[in-house]
Amino acid sequence: DSRVVTVTRQDDRCLEAEFRTVTEALSFVSLVDGYFRLTTDSSHYFCQDVAPPSLLEDIESHCHGPITSEFAVHKLKKVGAKDGRFLLRRSPKDYEKLFLTVCVQFCLSGVHKSFLSLRELTDFFQQSKLLLAEVPVKLERCCPPRPKELSNLVIMRGSSSVETQGSPTLQRTKPSHIQFHMIKYEDLRWCESLGQGSFTRIFKGSKIDIRDGERHVTDVLLKELDANHKNCWESFFEAASLMSQISHKHLLLVYGISVHRSKNVMVQEFVKCGALDLFLKREGSVSVSWKLDVARQLACALNFLEEKNIIHGNICAKNLLLAREGDASQGSSPFIKLSDPGINKLQFYKTYKQLPSSEWTELADLISQCMNYQPAFRPSCRSIIRQLNSLITSDYVILHAAEPLPDRDRALSHSHQQDQSVYEERHLRYISPLGKGNFGSVELCRYDPLGDNTGELIAVKKLQPNKQSNLEDFQKEINTIRSLHCDYIVKYRGVCYSMGRLSMSLVMEYLPYGSLIGYLEKNRQHVNNRRMLLFASQICKGLEYLQSMRYVHRDLAARNILVASDTLVKIADFGLTKIIPFDKEYYRVTHPGESPIFWYAPESITESKFSHKSDVWSFGVVLHELFSYCEHNHNPKRYDDDVLGIQR
Repeated sequence: DSRVVTVTRQDDRCLEAEFRTVTEALSFVSLVDGYFRLTTDSSHYFCQDVAPPSLLEDIESHCHGPITSEFAVHKLKKVGAKDGRFLLRRSPKDYEKLFLTVCVQFCLSGVHKSFLSLRELTDFFQQSKLLLAEVPVKLERCCPPRPKELSNLVIMRGSSSVETQGSPTLQRTKPSHIQFHMIKYEDLRWCESLGQGSFTRIFKGSKIDIRDGERHVTDVLLKELDANHKNCWESFFEAASLMSQISHKHLLLVYGISVHRSKNVMVQEFVKCGALDLFLKREGSVSVSWKLDVARQLACALNFLEEKNIIHGNICAKNLLLAREGDASQGSSPFIKLSDPGINKLQFYKTYKQLPSSEWTELADLISQCMNYQPAFRPSCRSIIRQLNSLITSDYVILHAAEPLPDRDRALSHSHQQDQSVYEERHLRYISPLGKGNFGSVELCRYDPLGDNTGELIAVKKLQPNKQSNLEDFQKEINTIRSLHCDYIVKYRGVCYSMGRLSMSLVMEYLPYGSLIGYLEKNRQHVNNRRMLLFASQICKGLEYLQSMRYVHRDLAARNILVASDTLVKIADFGLTKIIPFDKEYYRVTHPGESPIFWYAPESITESKFSHKSDVWSFGVVLHELFSYCEHNHNPKRYDDDVLGIQR
């Protein structure tokens, strides 16, 4: 019987090759697998059936390949070179020999003790003293291989200017400055409110465009910064800039910013199914394959962000938007988009607690990997995608995601991004609040320049009146979200200035299904595991896109995932998103303020450090939220409160 090998590209397009026998198919996979390790990532494999046994052993033991001693020393220095920090590596000359490189003040000497495995060896000396040159040394934290680490094991491609030894990972491009599309206030129409966030109010709306003499109406989500949190405008604009400058099918599109009088509004694409959590609640139940498809899409989004060195920061079911519900009977898969990156859970994690384990062993193991208390040991997004693919089907039949947008639609979207415009406040019709926090609120509005109630629904985010000191952060958020161009990130539409431009609002697309939490609450009976896997995959792809632009979201949670349709979710709210400096592997927050710590990784709470790995932790929490249908009893904060209450 013939065998078909499917190769999924980074843009989610699938390439298929048919072979006469399984042997030929595996041979081809082995070729591609080896070429990828040789040119891109020396510690990754596509299929366990063809993975070298030594590679599997190294991954299990957190051991490097035959890297040079110079690279090993450089890597340890880069992570701090603290006493006891170590790494394992194979000998470049004799692959059967293993070296243990430890940060000490003295030379190394031989160790006369036998162990059954590398893990047993390192575990033993992390509890006992190791005698090196007659000096007792205790192994502390291991420094494992990193995804796409540039070492002597990878053939460099491109110009010679690429930094090799000085940077274990290839530097990624990022937006050079804050920029976003300005949308005229009079071109927006406000509809009913979709909810309220910590700093903004979300409204459904529409955006009116005149092209070639024809009037075009586009459904959008408007995210308005609450007047009480106007001091968050910089972060608000940063999010808009981020969303406008990166593009991925599983990241929500931001059309631009509209500023009018005291309103700052982000305009994002409209995803009819809304947030994944709300969709799952509405459906009640979905198939396992549906959930796996969602998880795979989220993993792809996260992988994209990881490629760009962007950290989302708040991956959760609420931040996953469902663009297409999917229909298995018609061969249609769900389609999600990653949106919005938003408290003291430190006491919960001090005792290294975990969320309740899933009855699905493989899924529980994946969540456990994502929520590893040591950031370096959390899997890469590419590894997450591989594991999700293995869960989707046992016979390696890959579920295809939705096709990319037609060229015509892409060109149209690009045109919107280039044409800056501003929303006029007088045409925004408030419908209801979408969310409210300490600094801002989001309202559902209809932008109705014709006054005939035919305008589209948009979401408008604004600062609260007493929070205008955060206007600079709000501006940064707008600039950030404007820079993102991905199907799984909420699109921004523009800004709306108050009279005299004393304040502004962020205008975003409207997602009718709202947050993922509410969506799952209403549609739980109709959301199966297959769809939830699609949502998870879309969230991961959106996160991957952010990471590819060196952004860290910092607020990834189910509440920040919006559902665009029954098959599409998007990440929204980039008020906490930051860009990781090129010379750093993380971003340290100097003024944390109020944060969604129940979704934060331990290092983010204790050290205010945010990285791609902290977003992976949040993604693990999102998986927990997603597959528990975002039930209140399974909410991370509720679970933490219950545990602390029992302890008291």
